Amino acid sequence: MRIIHVLFVLLFLISSLVAQSLTLLGRAGDGYCIQVVASGDTVVFQNGAYMQIADFSDPDYPVILSQTVTEGAIKDIALYSHYVYVITSTGALFIYDISDTTQPVLLATPDLALWRLMIEDGYLYATASDRIVIYDLSSPDQPQLKSTLFPSKNVGNLALSGSVLCVSAWVDSVYFYDISDKTRPVLLHTLAAPGSINRISWVDDKGYILNDSGVTAYDMSDPARPHYLDRYEQSHKYYDIHIDQDTLYAVSFRASIHKLHLSGEGTLSFVDEINTTGHPREVAATDSFLFVADQEAGLQCVQIKPGMATRGRILTSGAAYHVIEKDGYLYSGCSSGTFNVYDLSDPGQPERIFAERLGRSDIYGMAVNQDMIYLASRSAGIQTIDISDPYAPQEVHHFDPPSRNIESIVRDGQALYAGDTKGMVYKLDITDPAQPSPVDSVDTERKVYTLAMADDHLYAAERDSFVHIIDASGGSLSLTGNLEIPKWIYDVLGHRGYLYVSTGRELWIFSLDTPESPAFVKKLNIDHTNQLRAVGSFLYCAQGSSGLKIADISDPENPQWITGFDTYGTARSLYVDDPHVYIADHDDGVYILQQDLTSTPVANAGAETRQPSRFSLIPPYPNPFNSTVTLGFTLPRSGRVHLSLVNSLGQTVRVLTDKHLAAGPHTLHWHGDSDNGTPLSSGLYFLKAVYGVEQKVQKLLYVR
Repeated sequence: MRIIHVLFVLLFLISSLVAQSLTLLGRAGDGYCIQVVASGDTVVFQNGAYMQIADFSDPDYPVILSQTVTEGAIKDIALYSHYVYVITSTGALFIYDISDTTQPVLLATPDLALWRLMIEDGYLYATASDRIVIYDLSSPDQPQLKSTLFPSKNVGNLALSGSVLCVSAWVDSVYFYDISDKTRPVLLHTLAAPGSINRISWVDDKGYILNDSGVTAYDMSDPARPHYLDRYEQSHKYYDIHIDQDTLYAVSFRASIHKLHLSGEGTLSFVDEINTTGHPREVAATDSFLFVADQEAGLQCVQIKPGMATRGRILTSGAAYHVIEKDGYLYSGCSSGTFNVYDLSDPGQPERIFAERLGRSDIYGMAVNQDMIYLASRSAGIQTIDISDPYAPQEVHHFDPPSRNIESIVRDGQALYAGDTKGMVYKLDITDPAQPSPVDSVDTERKVYTLAMADDHLYAAERDSFVHIIDASGGSLSLTGNLEIPKWIYDVLGHRGYLYVSTGRELWIFSLDTPESPAFVKKLNIDHTNQLRAVGSFLYCAQGSSGLKIADISDPENPQWITGFDTYGTARSLYVDDPHVYIADHDDGVYILQQDLTSTPVANAGAETRQPSRFSLIPPYPNPFNSTVTLGFTLPRSGRVHLSLVNSLGQTVRVLTDKHLAAGPHTLHWHGDSDNGTPLSSGLYFLKAVYGVEQKVQKLLYVR
């Protein structure tokens, strides 16, 4: 053991911010597709013989708004305001007004014999085999020619940065023109770039040239003297790229999108990839999505930004109050006692398999234990529902206390706790899940609307001002004190030694070092929050008008809001089963979200965002674990972090990361596997973290 303690000091997790995965969402179109442009939720693309316009406001369910037959196959498309400019194989330029996206109107067909085009700041730049033309779009339907250039070779693609126009020859050359004066462009430089050039791009002072075997980066700070920086080689040709700050997305003809990191020095390094269906040819981008034109599989949508990706939505029978996911099925409790069950084999298209008024009244709370779900039915006590057959759930037991008005339930191990509107808190033994039996009760003398369990103590909140503290460490319940909060209380949550209390527009945080006497830590301004949930180092809030908000609580005394998803109506409750989050929206059914969390703070909900002052590891959760463990750490400054897992013999079995990471909190998940993906045996493992000269170690117990 001494070798282990000397050798291993460990940091905690790889940041999802550094290697965010790409998520393939919806697709539209079913034919040959090689051109696409996008603006907001509107995407214009070529699909076979049509120009199609699609609405991607819900990426999982894109809607085709219109399709227009064009004269000849589409070779290029550009958007300018509410106009679409289309070049076809006839060489003509077709101009459409798409103010009404359902009915594009053809305005003009100037016979300009063009090949490729781009539009920037009211000017149209195009190539026409042996020439380059610049048009003024002051009158969008009547382009006015400003100048014509005749390079020494036939040209194809264009890029623009400020007053410099970059144009590629089909083979081995790139031309740079100063176009400060659109009527008199001046050639600055001709760059020799070996190979067949498929696309060029230019962002800030960096230029990128794609050919049949990779992408090459150039320093273009002086366009008259560009110089080579780096090259990323690959065996299949790249057709198109999209650049967003320090990330480059490259379309590979081998049916994939490559994500490359761009360093400040111009070097290129592989980060991630996603496989598409056929042969992708071109991309368009919005803030969060890539739209990929695939010549075999139509148009596909790829999520590229971290956060919440909508995967599906369920319309429920009645207002959705509560939701639970178990073993691939979703259970929703609604108003009037409606109980819905959905098959989640495809989260993007959940299938409802059961919908009946199984609850005896409005379902105000739900808890699950093995094959049983317990319903807190207002005015009807606690119902036990057998879900061993999700297609035919049925009530097998009913606990009917004197008051009947059960508002909340919470399960802890083999015990179920329930609070009613008369002030009673009940403890039921669920050793036999189908037959809950009363064990004890305690009278708080006030209404109980929500319950939370933490460290063998129950925290029972009434609506107005008080949280009652109940010692549940023994077989009986005993009231040990009250926590007064001069606000209307909506929910309480105990997690990792802290108590979180939602008072509607405030989140109160207390330390539970002394469970019977919580110590106030801080208060945050939030939107109206109906329910709190926590998993690992993340706090999930179901908010009234804001939908879902998520905070990183790695440091519970300094939460940082990181992302969110706005549902249509009022978010009432939620359930988390990573990577999915299920939100019961009172007005709009149940939302199914796929999460890809980042630890980058965002400014919302009035949260404070402070950088951590020291390097620290976050306790693994859960520990011991049997399938997945959540790891976390915080960095006071950006720097290189080496994380590895070591077995009890001192052997390194997995390197989680060895990269330069940004300052702030980071999280990752480990699934008990080695570097080659092989499941490891049960036992004790050590997480070794090295950050600069600092080293830290954590113990993990893996039980398969």
